[in-house]
Amino acid sequence: MPLWVIAPVIAVFFAGFATLWIAVVNAPTELDDPYQQRGDVSNARFEADIKAAELGISGLLQFGTSSCVLNLESAPSTAAIVVEARHATRSELDWSVQLQASGDGQWLGQCGNYQAGRYYLRVEPEQPLWRLLGVWDGASQVGLAPRSLHSESP
Repeated sequence: MPLWVIAPVIAVFFAGFATLWIAVVNAPTELDDPYQQRGDVSNARFEADIKAAELGISGLLQFGTSSCVLNLESAPSTAAIVVEARHATRSELDWSVQLQASGDGQWLGQCGNYQAGRYYLRVEPEQPLWRLLGVWDGASQVGLAPRSLHSESP
């Protein structure tokens, strides 16, 4: 058999073994830490959604000229609640505010004049045991509810 016929076959044979050796020697043994952290965060959020649904928590967030009032039904007592708002398209417009308990299922805080747009709201206590979600488009009030476990809510 001529050398020009068998040489490419031999070259492919050695290249295949070299590639296999590189893959086996450099194979990752476990998941990278950032991926594990994201999975842990997703699981915690899912558990918070389930807890809010189990407790039957719902709410109404009302915006005034410089303050906001959160009224919650069936929520466990907590001193402070955090409201986070993520703008739908511009992350530089995201904001967060901490509301303080004022009694009777009501929390108060200072809210500024936010730029118009669509915001995805997340409301949860400082220790995020449960959470409520909502979508705010600049109206004077927005309803909050646990994420439906059967839909694609924010």
